[in-house]
Amino acid sequence: MAEMARGMLADAMGIVRTNDTRRMSAIVHHETAIDALEEECVRYMVQLSERPLDIAQSNTVAGLLHAVSDIERISDHALNIAQIGEEKANEVVPFTSEAIRELEQMYQKVDENLMAATRMLAAEDDEQFQEMVDDIGEREEEIDG
Repeated sequence: MAEMARGMLADAMGIVRTNDTRRMSAIVHHETAIDALEEECVRYMVQLSERPLDIAQSNTVAGLLHAVSDIERISDHALNIAQIGEEKANEVVPFTSEAIRELEQMYQKVDENLMAATRMLAAEDDEQFQEMVDDIGEREEEIDG
């Protein structure tokens, strides 16, 4: 799901950069697929949570529920960016070169955070996990700024 959402963001930015809207249908298709995947993941994790779980397992399920929800939101935002890119391509919404530059910078940081968050699932120890959390937090502050 995360890789699909990441690809959607890349495609959406491609529309903004080039005014080439040919990837729009793929973005819409992937957004629908991610919605369905989220629904299935949530259904499965709810079933898991109805079983006897220890604290670590309960925390993992809760964390994964948040992750799939966040990924689904990313796909929604990617679709919104693509739609804005489509409006830009149709000259409904003009972008200055400075706006595109700032959007590119933000996209790079978001993409780095999405890659890092995906890698966090494979973190081998708490120290490595915490380093990733700190890196993501720093970029998130830059994005918010």
